Amino acid sequence: MLEAAGTLGIDVARMKIDMRDAAIEGMLERNIKLAEVLRINGTPGFVVGDEVRTGAVDLSSLQALISKGRDVRQSGK
Repeated sequence: MLEAAGTLGIDVARMKIDMRDAAIEGMLERNIKLAEVLRINGTPGFVVGDEVRTGAVDLSSLQALISKGRDVRQSGK
């Protein structure tokens, strides 16, 4: 992972420091718990409105999901 990060131009020394930061660890733990509640057990995962989708979603399906989420939000349902 560190080698890949370096190849991508990420500051690996800073990354190592950040990986030990308690605030970041707490954020990751909260995200993991939220994913468990939403039953998102892989990537990618999408939450749009009240819909949760896991796994790859093609562009037209994702656009339809977003459109539906906007319609629900605008109607106040």
